Amino acid sequence: MGELASLLITHKKATLPEIEKAFFNLRSLAGEEGGGASVLQRLCCCFATFDGIEECVVLHTCNRLEIYVAGDAMKCETVLEMLANATGVRQKVEIRRGLDAAEHLLRVAAGLEAMIVGEDQILGQVKRCFEEARAAGTVGETLSVAFNRAIRAGKRVRSETKINEGAISIGSAAVELAKDVLGDLHGRNILVVGAGEMGTLVAKALSEEDLSAIYVANRTFSRAEALAAELGGYAVRFDEVGKYLEIADVVISATGAPHAVIKEAMVREAMARRGGGKKLIIIDIANPRDVEESVSRIENVELYNIDDLREVSRRNLETRLREVPKVEAIIKEELELLEKEYRKKEAERILKQIYKLAEEIRVREAEKALRKLCAVDNSPTREQRYREIIEGLTHSLTYKLLADITASLKEAAINGDGVLLEAAKKFFRLS
Repeated sequence: MGELASLLITHKKATLPEIEKAFFNLRSLAGEEGGGASVLQRLCCCFATFDGIEECVVLHTCNRLEIYVAGDAMKCETVLEMLANATGVRQKVEIRRGLDAAEHLLRVAAGLEAMIVGEDQILGQVKRCFEEARAAGTVGETLSVAFNRAIRAGKRVRSETKINEGAISIGSAAVELAKDVLGDLHGRNILVVGAGEMGTLVAKALSEEDLSAIYVANRTFSRAEALAAELGGYAVRFDEVGKYLEIADVVISATGAPHAVIKEAMVREAMARRGGGKKLIIIDIANPRDVEESVSRIENVELYNIDDLREVSRRNLETRLREVPKVEAIIKEELELLEKEYRKKEAERILKQIYKLAEEIRVREAEKALRKLCAVDNSPTREQRYREIIEGLTHSLTYKLLADITASLKEAAINGDGVLLEAAKKFFRLS
């Protein structure tokens, strides 16, 4: 088995442009050739060709670039140093080795190293990068053990703790709030007023639900058309907002206007026309406010602002952070199991070599004995001669199998190496 090592560039030390710069620079090493292979597969294949590297997996997301390798320990470190220098952001690069590298991988899969603690998306990304590397043929025993254990740990964390429960981002908090009020968003209509950064963020989060339709209004109609196309929705002219209030279940308002754009009279008129006591949720995330405060007094209308969303996010983050000790306990358990698995694999590797050596000796000595047996005539002493040959064979096997062990134990005794002597006693079950 090769030694595990990793190169890390993450949001904890690097900016997102720096991570992308590093990825671009390393990607240039792999070139653009490779048939139908993905960029990650080309990178894995490229890095696996370096001297001493036997395995490679590359994990790349918007806020991390991590390269996991296995092979000769010294040569892996040399290669990772070379790659670190090639990133163009060497001061932001971290290199880890052995169980330290494995523990980081487990923490990544568990969501502890994410920008949003406990996020679910990273576990899927870890799975995908592992599959990409397997498809490229750059995964062997060492990385298979590490990534399978990390994926198992990630699943355990999400089933045994609440680290991924509750919305943290403003967008997901808006979804959670709307669901809490309406029960669910299946078949609902969403109206987005304002196609800026914040409105787009929340609208995208809501658009992932099983909605009936999403409408986008903006003073510049082309911006409304662009966002609507991205969300699979419909563009609305700004002066028609009142009409769409009649059919909306959730309204998100995030314009840059210096004054209210959704006024009490407009909402009262829309609510009167829609009738039936149908509830309307308005989420005002503009600064200054887009919606007149008096709107909250209209029957069947519930008005929320960005402070409400931040409060939802804050409470949920506190809940997640309280789960961190439980997550770390699971990671500790899984890391210990990983270490045991590596030790078992190493023992299996050593035993395989021992059996191979023993088999080579057996075959050689058997051939010698066979030649001697074939030379025996039919004399009265034939049985005695056979016995001598078999005795010689077994004596030779015993001697040659134990010769190196004998020499090592004698040397250990001379050098006072009690550990090796005690290990030999245990190995051969001696008193």
